[in-house]
Amino acid sequence: MFMNWIGGVRKYFSRRTGALGDHSTGSSPGDMAEKRLQGLMRMLLKTREEELTCDDVLRWLDRYAEIELSGQEAALLLPHVHQHIDLCPECAEELQALIDILQSQAHPNNT
Repeated sequence: MFMNWIGGVRKYFSRRTGALGDHSTGSSPGDMAEKRLQGLMRMLLKTREEELTCDDVLRWLDRYAEIELSGQEAALLLPHVHQHIDLCPECAEELQALIDILQSQAHPNNT
């Protein structure tokens, strides 16, 4: 059954890319569809039964950044937050911006 689902997803992405392809890199539509499918599968394999929303993660982001900057493993201490950040580019960008701000405040002469 899982293989049938993968086949259906592969067909979906093949149709979505159509004949467009990526002419800038020389990728064929089939290559693009395969890359998108692989990315989707990686994300699906990382999902958990309980997921945090972006709002949930934003409430924990300052603590996560502080843990990271202290040299501790935030991924081990806040695994659900880490998992969301790993999958969500927007929250990862927010985290990086927060870390940059905290680092610039800690070392104001290094800017």
